[in-house]
Amino acid sequence: MDIESGIIYNFFLIIACLLAFFTEKAHYNPLCLLLTYIFIVFFWAIRYKIGYDYEGYMEIFSDIKFGYNSYVEPGFGFLNKLFSFSPIGYVGVLSTMTAMSYFFLFKLFIREKILTYGIFFSMVFLLQFMLTNQVRQAFVLVYFLYIIHYLEEKKYLKYIFALLPMLLFHISAVFLMPFVFISKIRLNKIVWIILILSTYFMYLLGFFKEIGTKLMMIFPLYEGYKMTDRMLAEDVGFSIVMFFGICVALYLLVFDKSINRPVLMTVFLTGIVLYNIFIEFHLIGRVVFYLTYVNVLLASSLCKNNKVNGLPLICITFLFFLLLSGKEPSYHGTLPYQTIFEKNINHY
Repeated sequence: MDIESGIIYNFFLIIACLLAFFTEKAHYNPLCLLLTYIFIVFFWAIRYKIGYDYEGYMEIFSDIKFGYNSYVEPGFGFLNKLFSFSPIGYVGVLSTMTAMSYFFLFKLFIREKILTYGIFFSMVFLLQFMLTNQVRQAFVLVYFLYIIHYLEEKKYLKYIFALLPMLLFHISAVFLMPFVFISKIRLNKIVWIILILSTYFMYLLGFFKEIGTKLMMIFPLYEGYKMTDRMLAEDVGFSIVMFFGICVALYLLVFDKSINRPVLMTVFLTGIVLYNIFIEFHLIGRVVFYLTYVNVLLASSLCKNNKVNGLPLICITFLFFLLLSGKEPSYHGTLPYQTIFEKNINHY
């Protein structure tokens, strides 16, 4: 257990939610909103070696700066080139990506009028932890959540065209386009419950390893991933995070009528089923994150529309986060919390 980091994350969560709460009470006063935004962005922008991919991004920056080949998309590559002339180096790249991601996340929460709930659930459901780790894909994920209302409004062409710029940051954005069709699916609660529970138990029995291995052979991947251990099934086994996520999904499904977001619910539950199937396959599992993190919007909508049934969810998820935030090994690689000011950092 990393108790110190757990305390830091929980204090950060409480302060961020308080700032958001006062911002909402002040009717989104620009100064209050800016203070909340800066507090959250600064906390994550000054992180050091937080996230399993952090050192990988340091290497990408170094490769681009010194003219070596890099597999990253043009948008992220341009950002690295831009900061290659700056004394802050890769820290500037990661800080800019953090600011961009939270810009769209804040715009989403403000539009939905769920700023406090949104910040709370994005932390306790570990979305903010993902933003520190899978920086490029996480930016696309937040943007996807921001434009998902086009699917709800059946503005499918707008949705597709809005997604196109994200291909400049992560090629996996292409997998979000078929959700124009998937969002039309409507299954009743019993069918969803059967699908979720059956795929979960089949996963525990190791049923999907062979299927996933065959799929990985035809999965469009970066050349750097070909024939590496990332192509193989990982031995995950029982995961308390996964089990808790399924419990949350079932809770949200029970109160589907209070949430009243059928398209979002379809996307999210599809993600849960796919996650059960592909959790053992690192690269496919990362793509499924696009769908499972819709739970932030659904949980916030439940709390906004039905406070009686939303309160138990808040209490249980906060308790879960309290216990998990300092647990090692950490989800998304967020332990220990340390900053660029604590280390003698070479910015390349």
